[in-house]
Amino acid sequence: MWTPLALLTLAVNMIHTKPVPEEEGFKAFTGAGASLLGDGADGVATGVFQDQAADLDAQAAGYLDNVDRLQQEHDARAAQHLAEKRQREAQLQAEAEERAKQEQAEREERIKREQAEREERARRGEDMADMNIGTHETVEVLDPGLVPHKAQAVLDTGNAGHTLITVYFARRLGLVDAAGMPRESGSRTIQVQGVVAGASERVHTMHITYILKGKKIHCIAGVTEARFGCDLLISRREIMEFEADGYRFTAR
Repeated sequence: MWTPLALLTLAVNMIHTKPVPEEEGFKAFTGAGASLLGDGADGVATGVFQDQAADLDAQAAGYLDNVDRLQQEHDARAAQHLAEKRQREAQLQAEAEERAKQEQAEREERIKREQAEREERARRGEDMADMNIGTHETVEVLDPGLVPHKAQAVLDTGNAGHTLITVYFARRLGLVDAAGMPRESGSRTIQVQGVVAGASERVHTMHITYILKGKKIHCIAGVTEARFGCDLLISRREIMEFEADGYRFTAR
């Protein structure tokens, strides 16, 4: 590669070795010098441009790599954000469904409880009505086969002794034989006082079971031939037993 100093030296040597016209010498000098200078300058410029191009390529490649990295980071953050958003939405949906289920269960439980309370209040109301007993009631007396038979009963607070059952009703139920004797063994005889002063009767006793307003009573009853307008004359002792269980006795 020709340097400017070499070109200048060459031009000087040419001038001294061969005289030429001033104009031609100038042209020859400028032409040769320009050619040599042009070749050197082009080489230098080409090298510089190549270096700069390489630098630009490297910078562009680095920029593109950086852009790709930033895009990947952005995509990763967007994907993570979307996943977190969907997870939050799914969690909120699950919580909402759980709350709805819990509220539904609570509503159903409240409805059941209120229904049970209404039924209990209604039952208590019915029970309260059934807990009232008076002097005249319809009862059920069980026969030896435990079959219930309706009977008319009088609750007599003045009867301080045993409950009395008429022999006629007892015979119909098969509790006594044709002679009025109890069919069960172990029967004994007791003295009962009548409502008339001095009136009394010796009667045989036996075990009977009767039901009044849902309450079952097992007692020892005397079998009487008296006719007092009912099948069963309940004693004061058993009336008190009803009252002890919450029944209200009213004389009517």
